[in-house]
Amino acid sequence: MFLIDKYCLAFLVSLAVVIITIAIVWPKRKMPFARTLLMLLACLAAWSFGAAVDSAVTSVRLKTFITRLEFIPISLAPAFMLIFAFEYTQFYGAARLPLSALWFAAPFLTIAAAFTNDIYHNLLWTGYIPLNDGSNMVTYVKGPFYLYFFMVYSFAYMFIADFLLLFNSLKYVNYFRRQAVTIFFAFLIPWIGAACFIMDINIAPGLDLTPLTFIFMGPILAFAILKMGFLSSAPVVSEMLLKTIDDALLTVDKNGNIIDFNGRAVQIFSAGEGLRASRPVEKLFEDHPQIIQLIRAGKNSRREFMFSADPLLWLEFITSSIEGPGGEALAWLIILRDITSKKTAELNILEAKRAAETANSIKDRFIANMSHELRTPINAMSGFLELISRSGLDAKQSDYINEAIASSRLLLRIVNDILDMSKMGARKLTLEEEEFDVRNIVETSVSLFSSKAVEKKIEFPVFVDSRIPEKLIGDSMRLMQIVNNLLSNAFKFTESGEISLNVEYQGECAGGVRIGFKIGDTGIGIAKDEISRLFVPFTQAEGAAAKKYGGTGLGLSISKEIAAMMSGDISVESEPGKGSVFSFHVVFKPSGPAAAHEEGRGRIASAIVFIENATDRKAFIDYAGAVCGRVDTAFSADEVSSALAKYAVGETPVVIIADLFAMADIIPMSENNKGVSIVFCTPCWQKTPFIAENYGFKCAVITSPLKKIEVVNAILDSAGLSPARAEEPLKKSAFNDVSSKLLIEITAPRVLVVEDNRTNQKLMNVFLKNMGISPELADNGKAAVELVKKESYDIILMDCQMPVMDGYECCGAVRKIEAAGEKNLL
Repeated sequence: MFLIDKYCLAFLVSLAVVIITIAIVWPKRKMPFARTLLMLLACLAAWSFGAAVDSAVTSVRLKTFITRLEFIPISLAPAFMLIFAFEYTQFYGAARLPLSALWFAAPFLTIAAAFTNDIYHNLLWTGYIPLNDGSNMVTYVKGPFYLYFFMVYSFAYMFIADFLLLFNSLKYVNYFRRQAVTIFFAFLIPWIGAACFIMDINIAPGLDLTPLTFIFMGPILAFAILKMGFLSSAPVVSEMLLKTIDDALLTVDKNGNIIDFNGRAVQIFSAGEGLRASRPVEKLFEDHPQIIQLIRAGKNSRREFMFSADPLLWLEFITSSIEGPGGEALAWLIILRDITSKKTAELNILEAKRAAETANSIKDRFIANMSHELRTPINAMSGFLELISRSGLDAKQSDYINEAIASSRLLLRIVNDILDMSKMGARKLTLEEEEFDVRNIVETSVSLFSSKAVEKKIEFPVFVDSRIPEKLIGDSMRLMQIVNNLLSNAFKFTESGEISLNVEYQGECAGGVRIGFKIGDTGIGIAKDEISRLFVPFTQAEGAAAKKYGGTGLGLSISKEIAAMMSGDISVESEPGKGSVFSFHVVFKPSGPAAAHEEGRGRIASAIVFIENATDRKAFIDYAGAVCGRVDTAFSADEVSSALAKYAVGETPVVIIADLFAMADIIPMSENNKGVSIVFCTPCWQKTPFIAENYGFKCAVITSPLKKIEVVNAILDSAGLSPARAEEPLKKSAFNDVSSKLLIEITAPRVLVVEDNRTNQKLMNVFLKNMGISPELADNGKAAVELVKKESYDIILMDCQMPVMDGYECCGAVRKIEAAGEKNLL
């Protein structure tokens, strides 16, 4: 028979709460320690259900049987609580076999005692007394097993579990600490009911209030699961991350007060008042106003600074806003990253870099000084060898002297390259600003290499675009150095075929006029994987090249650096066995307008260009345009004949420009047409026994590489025209005009030589006396200035580096004297 009273209903409510809690936990059963919690909740549910049935039945015999059944969940619940605490606090070894089996030994012994108590020993309870107060309760007389075994292990298990939960809550930061404290209180509540039952503090005799405490324990666990992320891996993972991360983390509210922090932050701010919640974060950075400014700015920021701790730390300060759903800043995360080792490494690298730069600077100065000191005796040696070569030697002696002169010049070039490299390394290489003519520079370089073309029987076509302004402002000698370096390499690595030089006008740009240079050859070529090393100092494309062809490997790197200083660059295209094409461009300021290049200027003559070589053909077309009203191009003798038929021969002279090997096809055209003349072109190395007078027609022969003035004069000569008619398009350069004027006006110049080296003084003295000039000598700039004050000189030849006063300072002093006395010195 059953009696549903208020106690039975209370236990049923407790059972419902525990079942709801189980339903909440069940979806998360695969999460850490969720299964153990489910087993614990199952024991609590069985306990509540047993208490409700025990309270409802009226049969004493049935009550005692239900009590025996209740001892199953009652005995197991403390063990599952202990194992849950081990798992939650990460004492996994104690929660797993074989140690976990030990925790269940006492509960199973208690269960066995409950089912054998009335039959054998009466140790768990010695008897029971039904109450006649209408409460339907039975009071049990506790035996020694209950008091000294069951109660001891149950309370010991619960105490250990709650202690672990409490200790765990203290080591967490605030958010996870609240979660851990919530779980602790949830597991602390059953203590209240158990203590009341043991000490007979009860609302009714024989009533165990422990199951009723589950009514409060269940909602607390549900809140922890649903609202605080309990049974999620995130808290454990996040906590482990916060514990193990090397960065210090601080969370700060909108008012600048500290909310939370991790262990690394505690280590950094251990001095002074240390860290605590609600403390203004600015107090931590009182010695660092720049960091306080970043905090007050309220923006995401990043900055490195040295923190005044002991020892000193380099920290990277990072702030990031924690935004709410509407995008408003709810709080701020401050990250302090220890970059001391990184900064130490950087400082060590900087120190090593400074030491290396200092050593490199010393080396560069040494090389520069040594190079200068070497140049002085080399120049003297070359000069005296030059004097000896003019002193009437026999053929054998002359050959020896010429070899010595060539060797000294090569040595001087090597020293100059090393000096240039040392200047570049020391950032002391500068460019001069002077007026010059690109055509004159190119033709000077070409004349230096024409003999090599003759020696190797290599075609050497050259083209200089007439659109390039006649006068530019820049460093002409450095430009010539680039051209000479590239031509030197081309002749060095080319044994047959052709070497071409094209100089083209590439238009105006921001810095002035852009001029493009292209040097092509049919030499040995360069492999693609070796091109990248070409412009590295002291390297060559092939290891064997240095042995076979010689050289220091500095020319290209120097050329590239100079081109870069002229707002340009150098590139190369090459294929092994097929030759190379080196291209570079530079930018110069124009000193005047671009050269006139109008087709038909003057309409003096017409021309038909029949030239096989593309570079020579382009040059003839461009240069002929200066004096020819019409210039046509032909690629065969038939095309020349067809073009000639279109001209009104006799009205305007017609000049056929052709290769000498086409002579047999071209000469008849001149013989059959009066007013038609011929200009033949032949490589510089080819002998030309051809004599125009033997054929009775107007003709001229010109050799490649071509010069514009020679092409124009050849056209005029072959056409029988006066060169005076070409003076307008072919004005001489201002430099040549000045040079001519000086040679005319200075008949007996007075020359002052300022040189500290006695050998060079002697050499200069001999050279000038051979020219009919008796110079005066000064050992340094100061002595020269004193002589200039007393005497009048037409020309001063001055060394740059001298003791007492160098050439630059001396030049400035002389110019002041010149300006005051209206002297005109060269």
